[in-house]
Amino acid sequence: MTSRVRHGSIKTRAVAQRPAPTPSIEEFGEHHPRIESNVAQPQVQHLSTDSHNALNGSSAGSCSDRKRTRGKTMGIKWSKIRKSENTKPSLQIPQDLQRVVGGNAQQFITETSQIVKQHAPLNVDKWSKIPTYIIDKMVQLVNEKFGLPDEAHVLGVVVQQLRNHFNAWRYRLYKFHYKRYKTDEQRRAHCPEDIDQEDWNWLINYWNNPKFKRISQANQANRAKQTMIARVGTMSIARNIHHMWNPPENLTQEQIQEQEEKPEYMRLWEKVRRKRDGTWVDKDAEDAYKRMEELHDDQLKQYGKDTLSTEQAYTLALGHRSSYIRGMGRGPIPLESGGPRGQRIRAQLRAKMEQEMATRIQAEVEERMSQREREAEARIAEMQAQMRAEMHSQMRSMMEQLSQIGLPVPIQPASIGND
Repeated sequence: MTSRVRHGSIKTRAVAQRPAPTPSIEEFGEHHPRIESNVAQPQVQHLSTDSHNALNGSSAGSCSDRKRTRGKTMGIKWSKIRKSENTKPSLQIPQDLQRVVGGNAQQFITETSQIVKQHAPLNVDKWSKIPTYIIDKMVQLVNEKFGLPDEAHVLGVVVQQLRNHFNAWRYRLYKFHYKRYKTDEQRRAHCPEDIDQEDWNWLINYWNNPKFKRISQANQANRAKQTMIARVGTMSIARNIHHMWNPPENLTQEQIQEQEEKPEYMRLWEKVRRKRDGTWVDKDAEDAYKRMEELHDDQLKQYGKDTLSTEQAYTLALGHRSSYIRGMGRGPIPLESGGPRGQRIRAQLRAKMEQEMATRIQAEVEERMSQREREAEARIAEMQAQMRAEMHSQMRSMMEQLSQIGLPVPIQPASIGND
């Protein structure tokens, strides 16, 4: 299988050759696309004047009534910042959160999404079927863009983030492009602009497979049974926890009082499961909060203070799961606990970090040696000049003495040290 790198998220060639037709009402299936503010719309860049005029002339009427929306994310902002600062942004990846948090978290999410769209193949059944050398390449690109902590759990977080982007990308293609039309003919005729036609045809055949449809229906039924759905928007639960660990200085008196009265696990549960109107997302979320209140009261009665961590409280109130902690979001699968791929990628990543450090140290050593050589040459030149001055002074003194005793002396002393 050959892997083609997608340069950028927009293909101008596809836009110029195949203008996207506007489907009629009859072309839509029963699943109408839901327009969201964060769904990017394609933009055409770097077109020639003739192409630009042709596009404007053919679509002037339709574009005048179209709502102007945000274009596709291309990571230009972060690229400019990285070039101007001439350094890799560092990432915070706490082991207990298993997520990227802090000031550079959004940049990490944006740039890893672009890496997946440019390098991950679409013509595979699932993430685990992607060749290892492609995953290695994507991890290497992440390491080139960001300063990663040298800790064992970091690789698992990076790979899981890439995997999440891959699954979300495929899901959006399925929801907003495949299910939008009734027939395969209509779907093939409306290939997404940033996807190769061959990849799109492969996906259509894959989604038509009866095995995929059975799995999709089972997953849909399982999702319908889920309760206590978090309402955190685009910010993960881990980033919400990190913000609670590092609160802003301008807290109101009410917020300060709430921090003193309620433990972290209760405040976090309210933040991600309570609606703006004060009601809970469902009855199960409300019942879970009541169990947490009981845990808090028991802690105060037994110890005089609440000694439970958020992980401990959620395990007691919500039950145990072997792969993740309920209420804190699904954490990444730790590759360091086993598996040859994780060990190999981690070894490659650590070797690359060591090589970069060795190169940097060598450059610093060479610069210091060069500086010392320049300083030594300057000291030698200064000593030579001082010696010449002293010898000239001694010669003048000797000639004065010879003159006093009546011996002939040269009119000008011979030059010393300048041969």
